Amino acid sequence: MTHRLFTAIRIKPNQEMNELLQYLEKFNSAKTVERKNLHVNLKFLGDTTEEELKKAKKALQRLEGFGEFKAKLTGTGAFPNKDFIKVIWIGVRSQRLEDLAEKTEQAYTEQGFKKRDKPYKPHITAARVKTKPDPKIKKAFEEYNKHYKDIQIKEAELIESELKKEGPNYKTIKKIKL
Repeated sequence: MTHRLFTAIRIKPNQEMNELLQYLEKFNSAKTVERKNLHVNLKFLGDTTEEELKKAKKALQRLEGFGEFKAKLTGTGAFPNKDFIKVIWIGVRSQRLEDLAEKTEQAYTEQGFKKRDKPYKPHITAARVKTKPDPKIKKAFEEYNKHYKDIQIKEAELIESELKKEGPNYKTIKKIKL
């Protein structure tokens, strides 16, 4: 049996985040992320075996004691870009988060997982866009492109993602205090 895993920091939406999500929910072309599933990804592992799951738990354990910190939410953007929207996100900026992502990468690489092949771009996915978006969706980049309240980061989790027709179901496998 395989497990589709990733390591992340779960985020509870604040008022500004909820306003953005409510705005995006108006569009048929956008599927917002369920509020309980909002997160900042540290490391995507993909499909893993039972043996790799044990190694992933060990890697996560290495992050314990890193220390709590604050991160800035820095506005709204899109992947791959604002003219061709597939994902709408909220940016996250913090040197401590960058350091944590690097430590995460090192811990997983030492356990035999493949090293990330793209630069780390911390963000919270707000919505995925499946079809050509309504042009009014771009209003989100002006209206909600602001500094949100800082978030406090205290924990990291190893999460299993079960993909279902109605959307992913996330289950915490292991949680650690930073």
